Amino acid sequence: MLHIDPEVLQADHRFTSAERRQLHAHPLTGAMIVQQHPEYPPAVARAILEHHERHDGTGYPRGVKGREMSMIGRIMLLAEVVAAVLDKKARGSGKRLSVILRLNHVKFDREMSQGIFELLKREVVDDADVDRGQVDADRLKRLREEFGEWRQARAELEDYAAGAFVAGRVELLERSLADVGLHPDQLSSVSVDIGDQQTAIAELAMLAREAIWQLKEIIRDAFCRFPTLHTTEEPGERAMRDWLVRLDRRLNRAGDKRSADEAPPILSG
Repeated sequence: MLHIDPEVLQADHRFTSAERRQLHAHPLTGAMIVQQHPEYPPAVARAILEHHERHDGTGYPRGVKGREMSMIGRIMLLAEVVAAVLDKKARGSGKRLSVILRLNHVKFDREMSQGIFELLKREVVDDADVDRGQVDADRLKRLREEFGEWRQARAELEDYAAGAFVAGRVELLERSLADVGLHPDQLSSVSVDIGDQQTAIAELAMLAREAIWQLKEIIRDAFCRFPTLHTTEEPGERAMRDWLVRLDRRLNRAGDKRSADEAPPILSG
């Protein structure tokens, strides 16, 4: 990745606001470099600029959506996600890719994603994911508490810019969970029979991890887009900051630790 300190790309690195702003600038840097080489057509520079955009407008650096992106840009953003998962050669990477695309289906071109799903249909269930499934199912149930607390706090916090941003992103995550049959209101009733539903268990394990990382990404993006949250003494913004910090601590305590062969999240950078 151009002009990014390799240290910040390690899976366990915690981004500062300055590092995340630098990360969000790299598509623009790459596009500007390519524009200085006339042998590349303008479409290449545009695709580089768009490769971290998302189909629903939640990407960066410009926040464009859908057909506002070029065809090559839409291909490139999906290809990067696929490569980021499969190149790790982590256990069950194909199954994890399927879960990621399902949970984040609004972020990618539907027809392109469907082509990937066709290639992943015969992915084999990994026994280790089955064994971890019940632990992750419990973790997924605990997410309901986080959504419940946000609903209670939302009325007071969404009048502030950072609160409105978080409200929009959490609503998108709730919709994505609902689309895969796990709306937050249903999370407390999630139960799994390992003996009879091994495929469901394996997918649930990865779905839980991905959902937690999506919440963490909302927290990171909020502090990146609203850097004054770090130091503000304005009562409403301070309440927003304190809620985000508490949520981050709870998510970390939820046991989100990766074994050496598990891939890091791929939608965060």
